[in-house]
Amino acid sequence: MCRRIFLLLVLILALMLGTASVALAADPGGVMNQARPANALDQGRPVTPHVLSPSPSPDSRPDPQPSPITVTGRVGRLFGDGFMLHGEGRQFRVMVNNETRFRIQGVEDPGLGDVREGDEAVVTGLLRANVTPGIMPLEILAKTVSIRRQTNQPIRVAGEVIRKHATGFGLQTEEGRVFSVLVNERTRYQIPGLENPSLDDVQNGDQAIVTGVLQNDPASVTAVPTLLAELVVIRRPVVQPISVAGEVARKHDTGFALLAEGGRVLRVLVNEHTRYRIPGVENPGLDDVQNGDQAVVTGVLQISSADAAVPTLLAELVVIRRPVVQPISVAGEVARKHDTG
Repeated sequence: MCRRIFLLLVLILALMLGTASVALAADPGGVMNQARPANALDQGRPVTPHVLSPSPSPDSRPDPQPSPITVTGRVGRLFGDGFMLHGEGRQFRVMVNNETRFRIQGVEDPGLGDVREGDEAVVTGLLRANVTPGIMPLEILAKTVSIRRQTNQPIRVAGEVIRKHATGFGLQTEEGRVFSVLVNERTRYQIPGLENPSLDDVQNGDQAIVTGVLQNDPASVTAVPTLLAELVVIRRPVVQPISVAGEVARKHDTGFALLAEGGRVLRVLVNEHTRYRIPGVENPGLDDVQNGDQAVVTGVLQISSADAAVPTLLAELVVIRRPVVQPISVAGEVARKHDTG
């Protein structure tokens, strides 16, 4: 049995050796027998190192072209060759040059000098590409700058005139808010009883309704808003004339005292408009009024003196009532004649 196994192993080994011999006979210069190829060091030649091409760095990349952009926002700080623009959630630095075109309603040949802080602007231009993203502000080279301004509509404010001065006055509303009212040569006035009124006829304490245009910059915050007045309407109570009867006393150059019923005393003032009625006197005047005359004076009680101890009445009409002596007839005998009767 062991002999059979041994013979089987010998047979297998012989077959393996035979197969290898056939392969070597078919390829005498085969891979197994090839020599290692000689390199530069084996042949004694100098070695040239192989340098890898470096990858381009961000700084060595070519600059991209500026990209067109249109931004809407509010003009901020202005400087010599542009302005800051706040819009679309970020801040832009707008640069202008000789080729920048401006469009501002109502302005002929507009330029950077006509742009105001707080203006609404639409800027079209090129976004500078060399600005690192995320760094504020981005810079725009403007091609066109269009300014949109709202036309201020007149407003109407009512209140009391305070602190009158040479160019206007203060106006305090019922809520306590104060406006600074400015007037100019185009301001119109309406004051009861006055022809061609002006600022000179406006008085502190007057109740006024002012129509005008707010001058404050919409982007500014001010404690006292300024109103350029187009129309100033003064509301004054219409004072009705009154008539007072009494006795003339203490006559003087500009009037007299009037002792009214109940012991009340009024100061009567007259002027060139005062009219007189005195029985038997043609074209009467103050000179024809006498102390002791009974008079009925019609005039306007001066508001400033209404509460004074002696109120003043500006007389429009003075009527003097004097008893009229009627002629009588008597019959009889003449006696004791003399030079005068």
